[in-house]
Amino acid sequence: MAKIRTYVAAGAVLTAATLMLYRFGLSEDAREQLRGAARSVRDAYGRVEDVLSSGGSARVRPEDLPNRRASEAQWEALGL
Repeated sequence: MAKIRTYVAAGAVLTAATLMLYRFGLSEDAREQLRGAARSVRDAYGRVEDVLSSGGSARVRPEDLPNRRASEAQWEALGL
């Protein structure tokens, strides 16, 4: 239990220090650049999530594979 309390306290101190640095340690231009970077990451994550959730490329049927017909013709030529 003491270990968990230590981690929670360390997390709280780190969060407070980060907020103080953001508020008092950065200029308005630096804060705007940081917000812009965060928006850029959020937008990129959203685009990747949209592409992956569509699942269009994950639904490949065996008969749609490009070399399927050629392979079947070769097996038939071999008599198998």
